[in-house]
Amino acid sequence: MYLVLDKKSRKILHVNPAPAEQELAGQDVYHLFDPAEMEILVELDESPGRFRNDAGAIVEPGEQEMLEAGLSWTAPEAPVEREPTLAEKIAAGSVNLAPDEKLADDGKGGQRIVPKSLRELVEDGQIVLEKTQKVVEEAGEERVVDKTVDEQLSEGLLTLEEAKARRREEFSRQALLSRHEILPDYKLQNAALGIYDEETVARFRATVQAFRAEVHRLEQRLDAVKSASELQKIRAKFPDRILSGAS
Repeated sequence: MYLVLDKKSRKILHVNPAPAEQELAGQDVYHLFDPAEMEILVELDESPGRFRNDAGAIVEPGEQEMLEAGLSWTAPEAPVEREPTLAEKIAAGSVNLAPDEKLADDGKGGQRIVPKSLRELVEDGQIVLEKTQKVVEEAGEERVVDKTVDEQLSEGLLTLEEAKARRREEFSRQALLSRHEILPDYKLQNAALGIYDEETVARFRATVQAFRAEVHRLEQRLDAVKSASELQKIRAKFPDRILSGAS
């Protein structure tokens, strides 16, 4: 439907029942149309009783004008107030976020308040790490750990000699833990008490000697290191099982 209105009085001068999809204009709508004195409104298909003017604005002719033109009139529905989103409530100050909280999707098209991750707290400056520390994620959980010797060396936090000393400590600790995993102290104590047979004792002795030999090899490699790249290439190769007595 098309309505032709007098611009000054806003009275409806003509009604053209043609559907809006015909996209009529000017005198195709009304043969006496004068753009200086009149304007054309086009009824919205999706919202009967509401019209769009030439400027694209949505308008609703008054009840009296519609009735005088012989058209039915329905009072416009009052706009439904929308519940503000959580983000809007926060922006308006009606909901406050704690420094360690943030907004996140709730998986249902909305939002919820959740704690910030450890990494986010560090990035925000709420948790301050030492230069030698970093945040890692393991099994879905974040924690603060010391950077590796290689990382500290590459970042200039350690000298080469300091890094070599740290690596010696790491290898020594790794040797003890690896040996304990396959050959606990109580078995060595039992061997010293003569509880095991000679073959078992020989296997224990060969295994312990292999660990000592690997530590010695690593120390020699460390002594010869002249650069960070050389240090980073050194890897321990400790036994992963109890060796035979002939090893």
